[in-house]
Amino acid sequence: MKRRLIRHAPIALVCGLTVFAILNVVAWYNLRGVRNVCRRQDYTRDSLRILSQQIEAYREEHSTFPESLVVIPKVHQSWRLPDGPPTDDWGTPFVYNTSNTEFTLRSLGRDRKPGGVGLDADIDAREPKTGITLATFSQFFTETDSSEVDRGGFTTAGLIAAIVVFLTAFNALGDADVDKQALRPMSFIGYSLLVVVLASIVGAVLMPLHIPSGH
Repeated sequence: MKRRLIRHAPIALVCGLTVFAILNVVAWYNLRGVRNVCRRQDYTRDSLRILSQQIEAYREEHSTFPESLVVIPKVHQSWRLPDGPPTDDWGTPFVYNTSNTEFTLRSLGRDRKPGGVGLDADIDAREPKTGITLATFSQFFTETDSSEVDRGGFTTAGLIAAIVVFLTAFNALGDADVDKQALRPMSFIGYSLLVVVLASIVGAVLMPLHIPSGH
């Protein structure tokens, strides 16, 4: 039994860990741009869109852009603020600048500072969803606030899948020994790759279907 454990556990563990890693990469790549996964970013984009429409409406009525956002009549009603400028979903006032011919409007993102990547990236009203604003791999899996990143239980699902693959591979390799069909090193590798590929294909198909609804 001990000999079997020493021989088969490492390769079964590699199968499980590889599947876990692949499923999580698939989840991150497919879900980071889906609505309601990064809710604060999504709500901020909605606010930017509405504000931009109100700025354009103000210009049509007054033939000029507003000097500041607080002078737009509908702003306070939209954001339910008694006074002061409208803010993004992190509570930071939007950055608004204007000239005679155009305006710029953006959010400073989660870190409340110019620049940044992923959740910390600035969100511009003209291009609210760009590659640089998508959550990085690290942010996607280390952020604990579900309002920032809602993984929808994918980490747990990936761990369960990895455990199932580990146990399946371990038992299958043991059965080969019982039948006196001990696998050679290359056979171990081939079998492991087969398990990883099949599990990853299933994961790649299922991951995009289980999109968090935000409810």
